[in-house]
Amino acid sequence: MKYLFLAAMVLPWALFSCKPTQGTDLSNNDIVGAWQTQEVEVTLRSINNSRKDSSFTIDQMAMEQSTGTRPATTFIQADGSYRDEVRNTEGKLIKENKGYWHLNSDSLYIRMASQTQGEMRFGIEQKGNKMQLTNRIDWDVDGQKDDEMVVKLRRE
Repeated sequence: MKYLFLAAMVLPWALFSCKPTQGTDLSNNDIVGAWQTQEVEVTLRSINNSRKDSSFTIDQMAMEQSTGTRPATTFIQADGSYRDEVRNTEGKLIKENKGYWHLNSDSLYIRMASQTQGEMRFGIEQKGNKMQLTNRIDWDVDGQKDDEMVVKLRRE
């Protein structure tokens, strides 16, 4: 339950220090538009420094049922800015992030306007109306950025 709430509140942009996936070079026009989070896959490696791995998937229905929020929608603008919104099931805005973005090969770099820690880097793959962002984070808070998160989005 706590994983679902965390995922709904921070996805897709509050994920740090990713290892990019391999893909073809994208142009800015490929990703400009509105994107809705469809699914989040998390693989925990060495949970709490043990030899155990675990994984789980959070889809739209699970987000809505467990957190009372709709999946995040991200608006990527051609001017290099973005806005990320989370709304409750009635459509009321409950969280908004803003910032700036740019592409470099198969990586998407995001700088949140409200944060001072610099850019976040995401591996990105995009085809048609689907986009996938991949990163490595410390989801289980064991001090190791060895966990992988894959966020799947669909163009609205």
